[in-house]
Amino acid sequence: MFGIDIGGIPLEPALFVVALALGAGGLLWWDGRRTVAPTTAARRAVRHATTTMGVALAPGAAGVVLPILSFHLGIGPHVKTAQLVVVPTLGLWAFLAVYAVGELTWPRPQDAHRQARLTTRTVADVADRTARRRIWVTASLLVVATALLALVADGPDSIARVVDGVLERQTFFPGWAWTGPVLLVALLALALTEAVLHLIAARPAVVDVDETWDMWLRRRGARRVLRVVQLVSGLTLAGLLGVAGIALRMLGLGRTTMSTAALPVVPEYVTLGNVVLWVGVAAAVATTVAACWRWRDPLPGTASGRPTVEARS
Repeated sequence: MFGIDIGGIPLEPALFVVALALGAGGLLWWDGRRTVAPTTAARRAVRHATTTMGVALAPGAAGVVLPILSFHLGIGPHVKTAQLVVVPTLGLWAFLAVYAVGELTWPRPQDAHRQARLTTRTVADVADRTARRRIWVTASLLVVATALLALVADGPDSIARVVDGVLERQTFFPGWAWTGPVLLVALLALALTEAVLHLIAARPAVVDVDETWDMWLRRRGARRVLRVVQLVSGLTLAGLLGVAGIALRMLGLGRTTMSTAALPVVPEYVTLGNVVLWVGVAAAVATTVAACWRWRDPLPGTASGRPTVEARS
């Protein structure tokens, strides 16, 4: 802790947000600069794709950062934790909506003589099959986790224990008031993801470039979408497990919200809480690695380029 404020905002989260914005912007700029655009139409397409991603990332990143800042800064009591847990996925909705607008406004041919290749493409042609499976696996794990957390909860946002006939309750727990909204918005985000992937596959082809380059550009866009969806979905799952693990651990240690007196420690709750907490940490690490994993799809025109049929990844 530096103990320095910037307009009432502590320095640490402010630096984190600035670093995140600069890092994302720098990566997008570098990716656009390194792309080999053989024609003017190709350069317009790359510029449009980079701009779309940059604009779409703004609400997506805000959805992830805002809950973290709210816990750090202490948002007012009118904002409930059960409402904050859906903010990352709502940010993902905004990301997908902006990206969909970018696909619907894809640059059209500007020459006097316009032509377009009529090629039937599907989502399977542009989206990596393994990446899509990871997203659906993450969604399945989220369904299982939310169901289990709702079942073990003692109320909408609490968990309780009985020791020597005395009921003690920990109210900071992801019960059904948390898991229900999270699961609903997450499943809708999956449907939006499939719709965006369909738009990527069905958009007009870039003129004056060969099919290999056009397909590479589509796959790059699909990869970006899948990375963001994987990251937000996995971190949402990890966050729920982490909060549940901390609540179980605190309950086992006797630090409940119903009593200020010293309560007996229940090792079973502490052990279970530690296990759930570490599973959440492992989920966060695994989803970050999966989202950042490099796909082998060399840029056409480079020494490592391969034919279109082999470039699917």
